[in-house]
Amino acid sequence: MTSNIVSNSTMNELLVVAENNTSRKRITTKSKRELAKKNRYVPKSLPVFPLCGHKGKPQQPYQCSSLLTMRDIKHFHDAFFKKPDKIAQDHFILKHCTTYIPKRARKRKEENNKPKSLSVSYYVKRKDGLLVHVCRQTFMGILGVKKDRILNILKRYKNENQMPLERRGGDRTKGKNNNKRAAIKTFVESLTCIQSHYCRSKTAHRFYLPAELSIRELWRMYNNRVNLDLQVKESFFRYLFVRTYNVGFGTPKTDLCSTCLQFQEKIKTVTDPGVINALTVQQRLHKIRANVFYEFLKENQENLEVVMFSFDCQKNLALPKIPDQAAYFSMQLNFYHFAVVEGSSKGKLNQHTVRSYVWTELDHPRGSNEIASALYHVLTTYEFSDTVKTIRLFCDGCGAQNKNSIVIGMLSNWLLNASPPNIENVDVIFPVVGHSYIPPDRLFGQIEKLTKRKPEITCPEDYIKIIEKWGKVIKLGVDAPVFDWKTKVQGVLKPPSQWHFKFQLSKRILISKSDNGYTIRGESMYKNNVRVLKTPYYVEDAK
Repeated sequence: MTSNIVSNSTMNELLVVAENNTSRKRITTKSKRELAKKNRYVPKSLPVFPLCGHKGKPQQPYQCSSLLTMRDIKHFHDAFFKKPDKIAQDHFILKHCTTYIPKRARKRKEENNKPKSLSVSYYVKRKDGLLVHVCRQTFMGILGVKKDRILNILKRYKNENQMPLERRGGDRTKGKNNNKRAAIKTFVESLTCIQSHYCRSKTAHRFYLPAELSIRELWRMYNNRVNLDLQVKESFFRYLFVRTYNVGFGTPKTDLCSTCLQFQEKIKTVTDPGVINALTVQQRLHKIRANVFYEFLKENQENLEVVMFSFDCQKNLALPKIPDQAAYFSMQLNFYHFAVVEGSSKGKLNQHTVRSYVWTELDHPRGSNEIASALYHVLTTYEFSDTVKTIRLFCDGCGAQNKNSIVIGMLSNWLLNASPPNIENVDVIFPVVGHSYIPPDRLFGQIEKLTKRKPEITCPEDYIKIIEKWGKVIKLGVDAPVFDWKTKVQGVLKPPSQWHFKFQLSKRILISKSDNGYTIRGESMYKNNVRVLKTPYYVEDAK
């Protein structure tokens, strides 16, 4: 089962290493271990003024008391503890000490005492930059360090000829697991997935695996494929997967295209390579055709001759929404929301681009008359510039609301009688069934996020307050009148079954002005025009 999931034909993107992984990083500087490490290398006491009494007398090279002031000592002490890090402090000590081979050896009576391997000179840098030769007791008193730490640093530098390095802690097993890491990366990057079309720009490189998979399932698949010496624990696999790749797992789809599902199921059951190849080609052509619709929707808004609107109805919103279990078994009132969004698929959702028409089922039904009236209100109140020649409308192919002769008749009436003289065409474009994600769906998703969080919604005004955050709310029947377009259109237009093109198969319906009124053409293709412009009147010269 898992192999079929991973090799699904809808998974067409290879996994890549995430450049900026959005996963939460551990803040190591605030951990107890790091705080304790930092406290080890902070000053425990104030510096001590030299008590040795060295004043640079003959036979005494040290000038601890004669050339140093308390201000110089405090300055040198603060410079040492400026960075509470062991390596930085070791470098500081090494910088202010010099080593040399002892010139003479003492005669020691004890047999276990070994001769000194090196002699050390200590220096303190004054505030004016002068180096003062001091004794070891003064040097240790100013810095607050022990003799063994100083000697170990100097001996290691003399013997190994390298600067101090941090050898404590760290990952001691990192090099042992390189082969396992490489095997896991090879396995994960062999998976194919899809890139979400609805990601934000910050997560544009996030990919998704099928909802049936999980990290634990991938770990089991990996261990079943590799040899015993490359098998890993689940925690190791999870850590590498989360830290290296920006990958999520999708949710079960509920409204997939039926044509796509048919192709997928047929490809799974057929064994003949020729038939599989033919089905794959047909499936690819189906998706290419669906993507052409989005090319129209993504068109750049810099074209001053075209204005684009997309519209759709949100699913019924229940009134009231209350936690009382009795409301679940009772008939509830439906609150309707019809949204019209101006601009392309990448346009912003705000008060200037979104018009939301709201009403309840007590006021009006949700039919073609209400949709046509709301669209008519948009077209008659919108301020078109003088350069606009074409209006493009995008919507799904719902016959009861959008794709019907009533809406087409209203658009024809507006183009003929109420449109500005510079506007010549109105194009209505429908997507391939099952591939109808348009800008209003983005708006509905934002609204549903907020309505889910509200435990109680008892009146229409509660929904209106939520919708107002993204668009201008217009009450249908109050702020925008509802006309009887159905009666008006039926008296003028022929039934769609008598038109000169097949209405239901049309993906584009093009309405244009003409000398005798207007003409309509229906095209089943998105880019090819093969139909003839004709009038769908009962009488040819009717208006």
